[in-house]
Amino acid sequence: CYKIFANISSGINAEYGILNLYVNLSSMENAQSFSYNLRLVPQILSRYTHEINYHFEIVLSSLKILVNMTVEEIPFDTSLVYMSAIHLLHSCQSGSILLRVLTLLRNMLDSVELWEGVFEEEVARGVGVVIAQCPDEQCIALANHIYNRLARKE
Repeated sequence: CYKIFANISSGINAEYGILNLYVNLSSMENAQSFSYNLRLVPQILSRYTHEINYHFEIVLSSLKILVNMTVEEIPFDTSLVYMSAIHLLHSCQSGSILLRVLTLLRNMLDSVELWEGVFEEEVARGVGVVIAQCPDEQCIALANHIYNRLARKE
């Protein structure tokens, strides 16, 4: 599985079913035992974020895996995730993607190990864009929650 997953991140065209397998693995109770295999997810997200129109399913699956990883407290490269999330907050119009991004950011904000104040201003700006432009009420509610949490941290 790891070799196949590594091939996805290095540009070899693979089926979306592999990422769906990892979505399922990351949601299992013993997901910690798969943490080594899941370590490439931030790189995959980063690689395909800028091409979301062509790789929607890869980005969505990567976000699902990362949300599961935050729930299971599996560590990952947060810098790549923050940069991808900020890009998506500013440029993505898909409610399903934005909901996953906002859920991921909320979970990271709740975690002592995963929250990096370095990206706080950029996250707040991106969340502000969602509040101002997104028509999805669920996204707006979650974005308001994150924005208010960030404002209290100052």
